[in-house]
Amino acid sequence: MTAHSLEQEIDTPAPASGNGATLMRDLFSLLGEKWTLTVLTALRTDRRRFSELKREIPGVSQRMLAQTLRELERAQFVDRIVLSTTPPRVEYALTDLGRGLFPHLRAMREWALLHVDKLFGAPPPPASG
Repeated sequence: MTAHSLEQEIDTPAPASGNGATLMRDLFSLLGEKWTLTVLTALRTDRRRFSELKREIPGVSQRMLAQTLRELERAQFVDRIVLSTTPPRVEYALTDLGRGLFPHLRAMREWALLHVDKLFGAPPPPASG
């Protein structure tokens, strides 16, 4: 299946700002970043302060957590909420768009588990001949 035929299978039209292949490449690039899915999962049940996320996600540096949150905010998967307290308090929460990712991520995981024997380094099927 070529990239062109894959793009034709997508039911929703591509946004005016670009083509569907670019959109998918950008989305998978963001989702494939090391900390993206971990941060999304940490925010799945409730909003969190930066320090809470830092404690809950072992191994993430402050710099990488901040960068990941900025990228997720730019993609509109996460909202940055500034509460008017003294001192100001900042919390992060999933948007409706971010929450909407989870059923699709679950489906992709199920698909991958179903085909694990054929993915990433599995021996190629025997040549017919």
